[in-house]
Amino acid sequence: MFYQLETTQIQRDFERDVDKQAQALSLYIEEKFAALHHLKLIVEYQACPIVRLFPAKPNPS
Repeated sequence: MFYQLETTQIQRDFERDVDKQAQALSLYIEEKFAALHHLKLIVEYQACPIVRLFPAKPNPS
């Protein structure tokens, strides 16, 4: 009986640890995607005015 209770407790602890790690990794990944999205928006926002202010000059050759 004790063995079964101990095994069940170990299994619960393991599952709890795995769940915590999975949640932490999910949050980490979500934060990285959010950061990438913000960088993309910054680049797009900064690129538009630059393109309008400094259009590409034709090659004089």
